[in-house]
Amino acid sequence: MVRAFADVEDTLPNKPSELIRVALRDLEYVEKSPQYLVDMGTWFSSAIPGGRPCAVCLAGSVVVRSLLKESPTRLEEEFIGPLDFAYPISGKLYALDAFRRGCIHEGLARFYGYTEIDLGRIIDLTGIPERLVIEPYHISSQKFHKDLQLTAECLRLCGH
Repeated sequence: MVRAFADVEDTLPNKPSELIRVALRDLEYVEKSPQYLVDMGTWFSSAIPGGRPCAVCLAGSVVVRSLLKESPTRLEEEFIGPLDFAYPISGKLYALDAFRRGCIHEGLARFYGYTEIDLGRIIDLTGIPERLVIEPYHISSQKFHKDLQLTAECLRLCGH
């Protein structure tokens, strides 16, 4: 498989809690920009000239802001998703998608590159709930932000 962005350097944090915080900052940026429309069901979908702006999810905001630095030539792709990047970036993007859905163990497995079955044998999951309730973004973006901030803090306190 040809990865469109295999050359992108992994500048994302190496701790899940820090990655969530970066993602929330990037999301706040795209929320304020008329160039973007937040849609948690779309990784990245390019703008339609004369129509809607680029659609991005939580992980898509990281793609746009932290990874591709809003490079116009890099953002001409019609669709960008995790598989367009090499590992570990792809794993981190999939982890963000899991965390935003409240799937904490799945997010950790994706982040560290393990299966969920192996995860408990490899890292200490003491004190880390398998799932957390995260308010869906389309219901309350403010509560979504708050819930993910609490998720990041929970992970930080557990060493992740």
